[in-house]
Amino acid sequence: MKKSKKWLTFSVCAATLSLFLATNNFADETQTTNTTTSSTVTLSSSSSAPETESTETSAMSTETTTTTTTSQSSAENNAEEVAKQAAVQEVKPIEGTIKNVNQENGTYDVVVKVNENVQSGIKQVLVPIWSDAQQKDIKWYEAKLQDDGTWIVHMNFSEHQYHRATYHTHVYVYSNDNKHNIGTVLDDTTIESRETKLSAKIQNVNTSKGSYDVVIYGSSSSGIHHVKVPIWSSKDQSDIKWYDAVKQPDGSYLVHMNIANHKYHHGVYHTHVYMYNNDHSGRAIVVNDTNLPETNNTKLDAKITNVNVSNGTYDVVIKGEIDSGIKEILVPIWSDKNQKDIKWYKANKQTDGTYVVHMSIANHKYNRGTYTTHVYMYGNNGEQHGMVVGNTSLPDIHSKLEAEIKNVNQAKGSYDVVIKGQIDSGIKEILVPIWSAKDQSDIKWYKAARQSDGSYIVHMNFSNHKFSTGTFNTHVYMYGNSGKQRGIVLPLTKVSANSVTDALSAEIININQNKGTFDVVVYTKSNSGVKNVRIPVWHNSNQSDLVWYSATRVGANKYKASISVKNHHFNNGKYSVHAYMTNNQNKDFGIIVGNVNFVGTYNRIEMTNVPWISQYRPVFAPWGCASAAMAMLIESRGIHVDLKYAQDTLPMYPANKDGQLGDVYTGAGFGFVIKPSGLVRHAHKWTNAVYDISGSSTQKIIDTILNGQPVLYYGFSGYQVPGDYNRNHCKVIVGYKDGKFKVHDPLYMRSSDGPGSRGTNKTYSRGAIHWITVAQFNQEYAGNAITIK
Repeated sequence: MKKSKKWLTFSVCAATLSLFLATNNFADETQTTNTTTSSTVTLSSSSSAPETESTETSAMSTETTTTTTTSQSSAENNAEEVAKQAAVQEVKPIEGTIKNVNQENGTYDVVVKVNENVQSGIKQVLVPIWSDAQQKDIKWYEAKLQDDGTWIVHMNFSEHQYHRATYHTHVYVYSNDNKHNIGTVLDDTTIESRETKLSAKIQNVNTSKGSYDVVIYGSSSSGIHHVKVPIWSSKDQSDIKWYDAVKQPDGSYLVHMNIANHKYHHGVYHTHVYMYNNDHSGRAIVVNDTNLPETNNTKLDAKITNVNVSNGTYDVVIKGEIDSGIKEILVPIWSDKNQKDIKWYKANKQTDGTYVVHMSIANHKYNRGTYTTHVYMYGNNGEQHGMVVGNTSLPDIHSKLEAEIKNVNQAKGSYDVVIKGQIDSGIKEILVPIWSAKDQSDIKWYKAARQSDGSYIVHMNFSNHKFSTGTFNTHVYMYGNSGKQRGIVLPLTKVSANSVTDALSAEIININQNKGTFDVVVYTKSNSGVKNVRIPVWHNSNQSDLVWYSATRVGANKYKASISVKNHHFNNGKYSVHAYMTNNQNKDFGIIVGNVNFVGTYNRIEMTNVPWISQYRPVFAPWGCASAAMAMLIESRGIHVDLKYAQDTLPMYPANKDGQLGDVYTGAGFGFVIKPSGLVRHAHKWTNAVYDISGSSTQKIIDTILNGQPVLYYGFSGYQVPGDYNRNHCKVIVGYKDGKFKVHDPLYMRSSDGPGSRGTNKTYSRGAIHWITVAQFNQEYAGNAITIK
């Protein structure tokens, strides 16, 4: 064992303390059950944490007073010495107690009580414990303070290489100031040795279920870590399974074997047991073979119940047994000779152990006729057993369809169609096309509504037929859930609508979710003639985005208007649509057309067709932001701009009242940048598509951007001087999303130049390509802007 200078200064080994106590006649008084210390020592104030591998002893001052005696000492001196020792032993500075010794688990507790008043407080209590003479298995435990003021350590022989032997226990108390460190030696504690044993037996053999239990009894000196039990029947061990034995309350271990874990093989099973100990040793035994012979308990029976010809249904109830257990039961059912309508039902297990399938012609194309039913039972071992249940007749129920025209109102141009229907598969829907025009240009397909008495009804009105009058054709088509169809033709019905002088109807067509557009078609009737047709459309609940569209006449008594989200701030969601007709007598007639729900995202855009152009490269014009920004607009439409020519020919003040004051190259005489009107006139040298939108609101700017039009606006630059509020820098907005604008700023040398790279005004030196919030835009924008169609 290595020597330690620290140990030499403050610690004490068991041998030294034992010799010390024996010399002073303390041995008899300190050898008490479970607790008392052999000696209490005061550690040097210069000491620190003890070294665990040192065996050196040190000179230590004891708190007991020792007196040297000789063979010539008198009885008086001996009595005096005993009295002194007794006085000291009445209250020891520290006391240690060994408690809760558990021989089976190899554990015990060390409880330490500190009686001495340590003014600076206790820093820590360490408890070294070992059994090996060379202290190879020593462990220094750090005691934990308990609620009652004592300190505790839980010793476990797993921390000492699972040695079953006599353990030595010391206690060392350290104060916060290192001036009141004390230690003591406790009585040795023996963890008794245990003989390693292993035995096992087979119990609860059940040949019917193919199962048995393996009960294992074992012990070892270091304790059992785990027990594994391999079991197999195949010669090549292809069905082997290693079971993990489970410890029982009585200390035994248990394994439940089942052939389900061995591919459901029957025959002789081999069982081994392997016990693994905590010290990594182990033991194994072979247990008796166990025979689980095959038994023939397979049973399969099925019957058809609850046949309902009207609904086209029946149930299949199955009773089954199989040695390996039922994995699943499948029931194929069909009526078609070619089995085109076959369906494989998976039977559901019931609480009484039977299985059931609910058959319905809805799963067989609603076919009527004779149905064939088979049953197949699959075991967990792959076995299969089948039977033919038989045939079940579900004869055809003749479909019925009747309809009649009722409530004809010649004056108002309306009538009802009442339908009664029945079909094998159930009625999916009934459609009623009605028209008067020979080319069916006024046809409308009504969907009949089911009534409480089971009948269906349609309300016809000539306003749904472009206000046509005359003889109307009415057909009725009934569709079954199977896809079958039946139809009838009703008698012709005349409608004059003489009492209707003014009316209108409308429909919404051509809904385009991608573009956010739709059309409204309005049909009119007016004896005095139609003056105009208007279509109010809005999205916001307060109608703040209301737009009145003027419908255009596209035919006799037919008008049309095209609606787009771009006229409603590109919002998605529900749009409300009304229609109003004004006749030549200036009388208004209105109807609610309906709603359109747009689900697309229309208020986001990034225009990739707008190039970023610098006012420095390739043409160096530090005061030429207007021409560079204008070039971005024009080139977005595929028109090339010679930037040198654009800078050279920029309208200048005072020759042009709306021109720029100051040279674009040198800045000589610079006073202000060209005005929007002058810049638009300059842009017309390339295209007349550029126009002035000065005075536009921020919302109008947003709408223009979302319409795919880049906007050049006048704002601040990175060279803006504090107190200067003149908007003398042109930039281009090329995108919008989530309340932010994407901006191209020509002030920079490269498109990759970031914030702060040009000018000293960090607020407005945002980089060549950047995003700004609408609020930031509003701080710059003063109403000057142009755009391009």
